[in-house]
Amino acid sequence: MSTMRLDAGPAALLWLLFSLGEAQSLLAQPVTGPFSQEQAQRGAKSYAGACAQCHGTDLVGGVAPPLAGVAFLGKWGAMPINALWMAVRQMPPAAAGTLSSDTYLDLTAFLLERTGHAPGSALKVDSKALLELKVAPSPATTPRVTPPQEFIKGTGTPVPEGAGPTQNELNAADTSKKDWLYHTHGYSGTRYAASTEITPQNAGRLRAACAFQLGEQSNFQTGPLVYNGRMYVTGVRSTAAIDARDCNLLWKHEWTPKEKESWLNNRGAAIKDGYLIRGTSDGYLLALNMSSGEFIWARRVADSSIGEAFVMAPLIFEDRILIGPGGSENGISGWVGAFRLTDGQPDPLPGLEHPAGGAAHQRVHVHQRQRLVGRDQHSLAAAHDEQGRSKCESGVAVVDMPGHGGHGYGSNPERDCSGHD
Repeated sequence: MSTMRLDAGPAALLWLLFSLGEAQSLLAQPVTGPFSQEQAQRGAKSYAGACAQCHGTDLVGGVAPPLAGVAFLGKWGAMPINALWMAVRQMPPAAAGTLSSDTYLDLTAFLLERTGHAPGSALKVDSKALLELKVAPSPATTPRVTPPQEFIKGTGTPVPEGAGPTQNELNAADTSKKDWLYHTHGYSGTRYAASTEITPQNAGRLRAACAFQLGEQSNFQTGPLVYNGRMYVTGVRSTAAIDARDCNLLWKHEWTPKEKESWLNNRGAAIKDGYLIRGTSDGYLLALNMSSGEFIWARRVADSSIGEAFVMAPLIFEDRILIGPGGSENGISGWVGAFRLTDGQPDPLPGLEHPAGGAAHQRVHVHQRQRLVGRDQHSLAAAHDEQGRSKCESGVAVVDMPGHGGHGYGSNPERDCSGHD
């Protein structure tokens, strides 16, 4: 074994000891953050007064996009602080720039503190940190993110036995002049009700009877459902039941995203046996009690991290929910899945195939041979007749429905809802 001899005089030894001590001192110091503690404290107060009404007091529970958590970091984490600061300066909506420059910096500091950044030097408009640092703190200081829950069970009142609409009512929905039980009225997907009370002669005298404001800032694409005098509507995160006669709010439920959100719109829900089922923009199926709006269960069945999001209104037939994600602009592979009504458990259908590479639940692939206009699902208007023949499929995906006592689930490449063969 070789050795090395170090000869050093008193002066050199003192210098070496000083250098080692200085290095240890530097290593022991905390990393200087991009904002001061005072800025973060002022920002918290400004947030409560100017932002909490829309974004929620906890930054994630409001009607506007979340400003903390997995969804927020998924969108903003890799961006420079400058990008977040510029976005903050566009607030409040329709009043951009009405707050002072210092207030916008304080608000940015508050958001950075909530993501895990440590305070340090004051954030200024010419700070290098605006361009050099990311919104997400370094991995060494980033709080551990808990993976999203696959299944969330509610503690509300169970759905009562015998609650409607029943399967027989849904089968006859196309002929109803009183209720609108499915996104497209009935399983045939015609969006038509044979009402005789509104005619060309009296249509010009129609007036708005009432109006209801859901309270979201996103666009409003919902297809309302009506059952026994109640109307059910959805927003991106909101679901509400109102009295169809006077628009009086009966109940409202707010979903808090657990994952990154891909598309901030929603086209409606599905109802059956006392359940209201809808999808979320972060990939969950959500079940509520139609009567009370209480949360029953939620199950994560789509992957929003790759761009999948539920935009369409689901379809419920017997004990299964059919739904597929939107997001072809994100390069997703389209599918339609079947899930159990009572708990959202994947419930494979005979004749359907798993996606390439395997999956936790069974999906119907959207193949080119089906001559579809896209790879994602924005509406699902499947129908059946007594013989189990499909009369109308999805605008994008196609699924056969069984007749009374029939079989033969699977994809049908023959027609789509536009009537093209």
